[in-house]
Amino acid sequence: MAEFKGRIKQKRDTEANWKSANPTPLDGEIVIVTMTDGSVRIKIGDGKTKYASLAFADDALRNTVNGKLAANLGASNAGKLLSVGNAGAVAPTSTVTWGALCGKK
Repeated sequence: MAEFKGRIKQKRDTEANWKSANPTPLDGEIVIVTMTDGSVRIKIGDGKTKYASLAFADDALRNTVNGKLAANLGASNAGKLLSVGNAGAVAPTSTVTWGALCGKK
């Protein structure tokens, strides 16, 4: 197998700057977004849709987790991470959020 000896730098900016410019990313182009809470998310272009109308790549996962937490453990727990106890009980952690998961406090 051939070894690729190159590096690729993706476009990265703050959420505010992406919203302000609102470009149309190329099909398959990865847009890296630094959110206001310090977390980092990505959008993937389709060549037709403007930045503001593209969904984040992790939206489906976030919506599923947040929906399950809100439905089973109360709306105040949406956005928190889960922990699993020794007996298998699942509970939200008290202070950890998506931003903390990404290494931001």
